[in-house]
Amino acid sequence: MASNISASSAEQFVEERLLIGLFASPLLQHKELLDMLEDIDVRYPRQRTLLHVGVGLGKTDWVEELLARGADTDITDDSQQNALSSAEEMVRQFPDDVERSKVLNLVTLVHRRDQVILRRLEASSSRCTDNVTPVASPECGIESLKFSVDSLRREMKSLVRQLSSSLEELKAQVCGRDTLLRYLEEAVASTAEDVTCIKCGLIGEASISQPTSDPSRARQECVDAMMRKTRIVYGDRVDEMRGLYERLYDEDECTACIIKFLSRDYRLKVMVDFESK
Repeated sequence: MASNISASSAEQFVEERLLIGLFASPLLQHKELLDMLEDIDVRYPRQRTLLHVGVGLGKTDWVEELLARGADTDITDDSQQNALSSAEEMVRQFPDDVERSKVLNLVTLVHRRDQVILRRLEASSSRCTDNVTPVASPECGIESLKFSVDSLRREMKSLVRQLSSSLEELKAQVCGRDTLLRYLEEAVASTAEDVTCIKCGLIGEASISQPTSDPSRARQECVDAMMRKTRIVYGDRVDEMRGLYERLYDEDECTACIIKFLSRDYRLKVMVDFESK
């Protein structure tokens, strides 16, 4: 008696844990509990099975595993809905939910296969009853059942391959979008750097006069530009500093080129400290 009570409690614990896991956890964490479950079509409140709950939640992995373990798609709950009608209702309510569409495809496939198996068994039973002795009838039914089970396995494998292919395509699309976004981000950053460089160049060139063909005027503009970049921090020797720049400019062609370059470099800032006499 105690053994029966213990076994019943253990079965109830497994059923409750599976129901909670179906709501809150992925399938991989509960496969061992499914192996311990004696009746895959065990009834919960409102006469719902695990398959009913999985279909209602749109849990593709759970629905696929329950169907593979032989869950009945024809069992109805208190509202007279079976797994197929429930899956169709979920797709109507959530037309953009891809997972619910996959659930409907799974349930539809298994439901149709179950109907085919049932019709074949009925036809096989009828033929065996009419044409074969009662001893041969069980063998005929077993062979038909084996054939139907093998067909169902092939159908399920094909569906799994299709789902895997769809998942790989989705991953490839997501990866492609990430790559495109990364390239776009790099292009925007590069463009920002280019705009910054152009802006700085324009600011630096704004204070420089346009080139002229008059050597004396070019000399004067170069010296004026150097004077604007020169800050005398002690004393008042503006004329002496101007004279120094003019002598450097007139010294030779190489020195003149250096003075021209320095006068055009907007980052240059000359500070001169004359000691007082």
